[in-house]
Parts: sequence; structure tokens; C-alpha cells
Amino acid sequence: MKTTVAFISILVSLVLQGQVPMLQEDNERYYDMYCSTVPNCGYTHFQVGEEINIGGHTGSIVHKTMEHVDWEFPYVTQEILRQSGDTVYRYSDEADLWHILYDFGAQEGDVWDIQTGIYVGITYANLPVSF
Repeated sequence: MKTTVAFISILVSLVLQGQVPMLQEDNERYYDMYCSTVPNCGYTHFQVGEEINIGGHTGSIVHKTMEHVDWEFPYVTQEILRQSGDTVYRYSDEADLWHILYDFGAQEGDVWDIQTGIYVGITYANLPVSF
């Protein structure tokens, strides 16, 4: 949940800065981490990579690297995002769907789903007979 909130905050800041289109290839941003015990304890780096076509929609691969003074190795992940008008979508590999991540055009009283309730976790049928 913290990662999602941080990711949405960064998306908002990218749009508000208005310098470069948010999902333009090679667009990158650094954000300092501030911890309660250690100021400037690390940073998060986002870089927009190449475009990818999924389900008839063109998205961008966004690479995220997080460094922290207490971590031995950086935390590296990637997301696939696309923007249509004021709406940003995230592709879910697990659900094989595009979900609304944020709607910059949302007005007071608007209601929209951030993600549908698809469960793709472990079921009893997927468990091995022995460990």
C-alpha cells in the first residue's frame, strides 16, 4: 500500500511539473527518502523505458530503483503504465488487465475503481502434495 501511495504521489508530481510528458521515453526523476532515524537515508529513481503493446494499448515500461542506507542491495522493479487523456493505467501481469491507477481529471463526487477484485493467489488446488 505504501508503494502504491508513493507511486501515485510521484505520478502527480510528474504531471504538475509539466516539463516533459510523463511517459516519454528516457524521462527520469529522483526522489530523496527521509526516514525518522536518518535524514537522507536513500532515494527512489524512476526512468521511463521503451514502449510495449499489450492488448491493443501502447504502454511504457517504468523502471524503479530504490536505494537505502540499511539495504545491502537496491530494490529494483518495473511497472507498465499508459496514459489516455487524464487517466493513467497500470498493467497487471497477474490479472492480465489494465487497471486505473489515477485519474487526473477526476472531479469531486466522481467514483472509479482503482483495481477490480480479481484474486490470483494460491488456492488449495495449486499446493503441492508434499513439501
